[in-house]
Amino acid sequence: MSRAHPPFRLAPKTPPARPAGAPAAAPAPARPLSPAVLDEATDRLAIHIGPVAKLLVKRAAKQASSTRDLYEQLAAHIDDPQSRQRFTAAVEELSEPRARPPWARVAPARGSQWAV
Repeated sequence: MSRAHPPFRLAPKTPPARPAGAPAAAPAPARPLSPAVLDEATDRLAIHIGPVAKLLVKRAAKQASSTRDLYEQLAAHIDDPQSRQRFTAAVEELSEPRARPPWARVAPARGSQWAV
């Protein structure tokens, strides 16, 4: 006699387990990086590694949580340590909005040469 097999069931969909020691995925940026920031990063990286910079910036932008994080991820593709350091330092030159220091918020006195 043949035995009846239980009906075939699909396993529940669960995400694959992350191997021990593997880094967790970086959080997506709270605010997407502006096209100007990405273009600037592409131009600066291309100086060091060539046209593949465009692809690398596009990939890194999906995972970067900030402009600084983007530059740090991209710097890993630059072999020369001095060039890598200069590349990551370039993030300070970008014109991304930053909080103004408290002293810069004070309006100039009326009648001063700095009054607008």
